[in-house]
Amino acid sequence: MNRYGSRWMQVAALVAVVSGLFIGRANALTPNAVKSGELLLATDNAGEYLPALQQDSNVEIHVTGPVARTRLRQRFTNPADVWVEGLYAFPLPENAAVDRLRMIIGDRIVEGQIQEKAEAQRIYQAARDAGQRASLVESLRPNLFTTRVANIPPRGEIEVEIEFQQLLAWRDGRYSLRFPLAVTPRYSPPPADPEASLPAPLLPGGVQIADETDAQSGWLSNPVELAVFLDAGFDLAQVHSDSHPIEVRQISAAAVEVHLADGVVASDRDFQLDWWPVPAQAPRATYFVAPGPDADYGLLLVVPPDERFDSGPVQPREVVFVVDTSGSMGGESMRAAKAALDSALARLGPADTFDVVRFSSDSAALFPAPVAADAGNKSRAQDYVAGFEADGGTDMRQALELVFAMPEKPDRARVRQLVFITDGAVDNEAALFELIHEHLGDRRLFTIGIGSAPNAYFMTEAARFGRGSHTYIANLDELHSRMDELFARLERPALTDIALTLPVAADLAPDPIPDLYAGEPIAVIMRLDAPVDRVRLDGRIGVRPWAADLDLRNAAEGSGLDVLWAREKIDGWMRAASRGEDHERVRAEVIALALEHHLVSAYTSLVAVDVTPVRSQDAPLNGQAVRATAPIGFAQGATPSALLMLIGFALSLAGLGGFASLRRVRA
Repeated sequence: MNRYGSRWMQVAALVAVVSGLFIGRANALTPNAVKSGELLLATDNAGEYLPALQQDSNVEIHVTGPVARTRLRQRFTNPADVWVEGLYAFPLPENAAVDRLRMIIGDRIVEGQIQEKAEAQRIYQAARDAGQRASLVESLRPNLFTTRVANIPPRGEIEVEIEFQQLLAWRDGRYSLRFPLAVTPRYSPPPADPEASLPAPLLPGGVQIADETDAQSGWLSNPVELAVFLDAGFDLAQVHSDSHPIEVRQISAAAVEVHLADGVVASDRDFQLDWWPVPAQAPRATYFVAPGPDADYGLLLVVPPDERFDSGPVQPREVVFVVDTSGSMGGESMRAAKAALDSALARLGPADTFDVVRFSSDSAALFPAPVAADAGNKSRAQDYVAGFEADGGTDMRQALELVFAMPEKPDRARVRQLVFITDGAVDNEAALFELIHEHLGDRRLFTIGIGSAPNAYFMTEAARFGRGSHTYIANLDELHSRMDELFARLERPALTDIALTLPVAADLAPDPIPDLYAGEPIAVIMRLDAPVDRVRLDGRIGVRPWAADLDLRNAAEGSGLDVLWAREKIDGWMRAASRGEDHERVRAEVIALALEHHLVSAYTSLVAVDVTPVRSQDAPLNGQAVRATAPIGFAQGATPSALLMLIGFALSLAGLGGFASLRRVRA
């Protein structure tokens, strides 16, 4: 090759080296970038980790009535010949009350103890530096947790057990259990004021988002085995999963054992299980009690009769549909979102008005303000929706501000509703909740979670802040049934002003009780000074009063109700922070509750230390890498477009150099 061709190849090689540096850096992860429960090994770059080889995962869920107790066990192997420190990041249900950690490293077992976050970090760091085995469990956000593990031995194995309690959801005649196995990467908008972009309680550690990794690798990534032991408390009519094929073994008329039909599967989608009672046993009012040394705890579930929500003619509505068209919605999620919106538009009546807003890195509305839902406008909207393509970031704040700035036409007869269709892949939830609280006005906000791993915490909390309801659509097969259920709620009045009257002093959670819709239960957890045998419920459905007197003398025995009560109280204080409550007061109240009930929270962590040093002071900590997974159907883009252009430019230079050299040789 002559000197001209050689120079072309040298330039191409330089660009390729730079590209390689970018690619190597893109493989590093931060905790928010995990796609499923996995161990991340520390690198030399602060805040960046590489995934370790996962051997297997096991999830065991015991359901008794409306309460689930879950043990998540994951075994990891350190494939290196050096000592490592790892970061174990994992999603959990948004209402999980995490109260136990067991960590097994070799033949050593370490139990976690609850401490204030700063003290727990100090204990962990001191043990790590002293060569002791140690672990630290922290809450990154309500549905994402991390465990740090120090001094994992060469070629050693670690077993992590996390236990938590949760209250299950009853809606539309069935119970539902959702266990997250994957996490959609979240978008972090550039804040105008970084210090004020998020209240500290909801984003500890300042962890940022990283690029997603490739899930379509052709091998079983992050395998999981899952079993549910279900004692429903009533005779079962059906047990079904929309997310996975399952095998159901009947134990009794009210109890079953559920396993994944494929045995071990990839952690690329959330697991969902639904079960229905035989019609004659559908619960109307259920009360569980758990006596304690200092107080009794009670759980009351009441499903108002469905016919009470039928209040005559349906009120005209103003509905603004806000659709997420960001890159995380690519593939199956975008197809489901379009189909959901088509179904929603078809349900609008001639007296309704509507608008459609799409958002990604920017936002745009089809109309400047809601218009009549006539055939022409609906057809125009359907054409608009058909052109949606998934691309860009998830700047949800911009979309909300656009909706809140729309001109308003005072019309007390019209119900104003805001319907969000999104995977919720954002990391600024608290700022969005604050915006909703301040500017929603008399609108009600409903969320439709799209995809195999939506951000359930955002979906449920946004709907609660917006006095609305939420639903999930994991695949197109269930779209029409889920949309019919949602619109049955949208088209009927809410149960509001709910009040519970007790004969003894009680601390209720949640307080106040949120508004409800047809098919949803009133669920209240109580800390009681003494046992109770009767309660009264009052509220309003539309403009009509509603009341129920309940006999509680035949209460069923409950377990772990104190933990559920404490978790709900903590959630209430965190919501208060987004509504402007003093953060120091919120912090103090949350810490007191979490320490008393041994719970991980925004301000408390579980820490465990094995007192025996195992690593000499001169032996460094290192890391090894392995591939991670992303949710199934997630749009893949591990190599950024700018980097692809750079690589293409390098290849073009190489091609030109070779062509120039060939021409001169031929000459």
